[in-house]
Amino acid sequence: MKNLVKVLGIAFVAAQAADAFLTLWAAHSLEGFQEMNPLLAPIAGTWASPLVKILPAALVAWGLVRLGRRYPKTRSTMVVGLAAVIVFYGVVLASNMNEL
Repeated sequence: MKNLVKVLGIAFVAAQAADAFLTLWAAHSLEGFQEMNPLLAPIAGTWASPLVKILPAALVAWGLVRLGRRYPKTRSTMVVGLAAVIVFYGVVLASNMNEL
């Protein structure tokens, strides 16, 4: 279970990175592209966008792995939560690819 939390944490960061770089690519390649997230819209076409998405995701994943080590009984909850977030980002990425 401990390794599963690590793997899901890495998958969470990878999903954030994929979303960030897909958005960066779309902002530079597609005419009329608009970021739908109003918090990220001002920086959607800049290199700050991947940093704003990836660094917090990495910190959250690192924190969850540390919490899982400290409180082993919470690992199953973390696995379910991380899996749900990864499924959500899979839907987001699929939707983004459909729009392209």
